[in-house]
Amino acid sequence: MGAGTGRENPYPTCAGGCLNWHIVTGKASLKRKWEKPDDQGRVLDQSQFPELNALFYTASPSDFIRMRINVMALIAAPDSALAPAFAVDRELGSVRVTAGPVPDLDLRMQYMRTETVAIVHHASETLLRLYFAHIDHPESPWLGMSASTNFVELKERVGDLLDVGFDRKVIAELFMGGSSPVDAGIDITQEEFDDAVKALSFLLWDCGCRFIDDAYLYNAVKHGLAAIDLPGGTPKMEATDEDGTQIPLHEGPAHIYLHQKLNPTASPSDSQWFVSIDDPNPERDLSVAFVITQAIESLWAVARRRYIGEPGSIWCLNLSAVHLAVYGPVDHAAKAMRRMSTELSKLKPDGNADEPKHHITMYDFPDNWDPQGKERKPALRQIELPLRPQDVHTPATTGYLPFVRKGFQRER
Repeated sequence: MGAGTGRENPYPTCAGGCLNWHIVTGKASLKRKWEKPDDQGRVLDQSQFPELNALFYTASPSDFIRMRINVMALIAAPDSALAPAFAVDRELGSVRVTAGPVPDLDLRMQYMRTETVAIVHHASETLLRLYFAHIDHPESPWLGMSASTNFVELKERVGDLLDVGFDRKVIAELFMGGSSPVDAGIDITQEEFDDAVKALSFLLWDCGCRFIDDAYLYNAVKHGLAAIDLPGGTPKMEATDEDGTQIPLHEGPAHIYLHQKLNPTASPSDSQWFVSIDDPNPERDLSVAFVITQAIESLWAVARRRYIGEPGSIWCLNLSAVHLAVYGPVDHAAKAMRRMSTELSKLKPDGNADEPKHHITMYDFPDNWDPQGKERKPALRQIELPLRPQDVHTPATTGYLPFVRKGFQRER
């Protein structure tokens, strides 16, 4: 299972982890939004899609997320390193932030614990949406991203794939550039290729677990800062086992937030209104977010080769490295409890209040987890993604959209 998700990981044996293309695309591909006529009976002109693709892939979502990670890492720098920057006025056009003292370390750590939640969730959802958009809308993934506005449908789709696994054949095409090293034109062994696909499958699964199971925490952070960050020094939480032994559950900072259902997949008819305490781990959030940027960077390079005929490079991930990013910081923190949700007390018709009911989710690790083992030493590298004959783009000479670079415009 994942680190505290409570879900069975479908990837150790690969059983059920290979769906066919039709199942993966599902009903989302049956009728594309852009194919529906507007009130005047018009539909989008498909001949402009190459221009939209050329414009879309000038962006770099991985760079944006990585910049957030780098800025966040600066927060943890020593006061002596930050002092020169805070000692001068900082200007952004007509806006000036005047010089001042370095913010208190406790305040910076409180900010980091909350902001890293937003970063890793943003990165996870971005990877999932890009994955689906490139499957459902190969003619223009940008349209696919923009058309994905039904959050309930997206959540159901992710939940279904958490049960059966993400399609490894599709993953290989989208992130590695082909069905094999030969097909992709990349210089790695078949064993490395297969391990990279396993790593990406597991990463997508981990992102899906976060997207579904931790949605209440993310929403509390995102909407009105309704998640309360409790600093260190809060009471230690312990449990007593059957023989009376005290088992430490949690000690230190925590996220506290309210939610109506026990979890996002619970039935509305079940008990309602809970307060949850989550174990924050900004090291885990940032390490996972960084690996997600590598996956997005690979997907982007493959797409740029396909849509605009430009060579690039992809990351040769391995399963040990992704496991280390997900489980390593949790293992290092040595915390047992991932989350405890307590039902708020209810008054019964007789006027008496119910006793509190606690629902505890513990951290868990793969059976073969050994952070000190040689197999856990990540050896990531970038590999060249050269152009193949089918990737060569023939530039157009005329344009339709004025802001698309020359050579990728629509021919009239």
